[in-house]
Amino acid sequence: MGLVVADTQGNRSDSLNLANRSNNIDFNAERIISLSPAITELVFSAGAGGKLVGVSRFSNFPSEARLIPEIGDAYNLDLEKIIEISPELIIAWKQASIHKDLDRLNNLGFQILEIEIKSLDDIPNLIRLIGKLAETGERAELAASQYEKTLFQMKQNYDNRTLISVLQLIWLQPLITFGKDHLINEILDVCGGENVANFYPGSTFAIATENIVAANPEVIFDSTATMPEERDFFRKLSSISAVKNDYIYFISPDLIFRETVRALDAIQIACNYFDEVREKMYQ
Repeated sequence: MGLVVADTQGNRSDSLNLANRSNNIDFNAERIISLSPAITELVFSAGAGGKLVGVSRFSNFPSEARLIPEIGDAYNLDLEKIIEISPELIIAWKQASIHKDLDRLNNLGFQILEIEIKSLDDIPNLIRLIGKLAETGERAELAASQYEKTLFQMKQNYDNRTLISVLQLIWLQPLITFGKDHLINEILDVCGGENVANFYPGSTFAIATENIVAANPEVIFDSTATMPEERDFFRKLSSISAVKNDYIYFISPDLIFRETVRALDAIQIACNYFDEVREKMYQ
């Protein structure tokens, strides 16, 4: 199973599968803190948004999340505020940059759940897990099942499409993209998209301009925080097929970078763009 849950009560390098970890938690979490915007969304999807008493910075979806007190971000937590809030459960990404803060909170007796999503199929599993912990299982199951049905239908609808090579950009200076270990590859694959940077054995990395030219992507997905006029940068790569044909499209980073139910929205947008390109290429 792709979903990995790390037990902070033991060795941080150890991990338990979803079922074992779920069985180890035997309480109804009424006060939950989320340590990432994606986790915040998943807690709401599980029907437990009303139990959130603290969220990480940039938790902006759904709109109700903006009303919940912020307790820091992926790099720095407000430990005093967290201690004052006194949550019954803290949910964090396993690979976050706040291990020392989590260790301190763990030593203070707070229950910490660390998770890692490696597949689109892990998203409904995590929703179900949160539903178990918050005792909102019925709503969580409804959301998870609907997600699975929609994803299955998308895969059926876009099966056997002609492959299109694509470069997905996170940042422009330097140029940062996703390697083969990131979930983005599965998102693109649903629509018949192939990540030209999947040669890199990691999650994200800075890609050299010459590597982009050599890969010659047919499409570029620009999810960087740049203004449209700043995207003139791409004109410097005039030899690339995507630039020559103006197949450069924007997908909101909140959709395509967050491992949530809204990944389905990102998939649909990407599929629509790919179909538009196929129609132009083969008309």
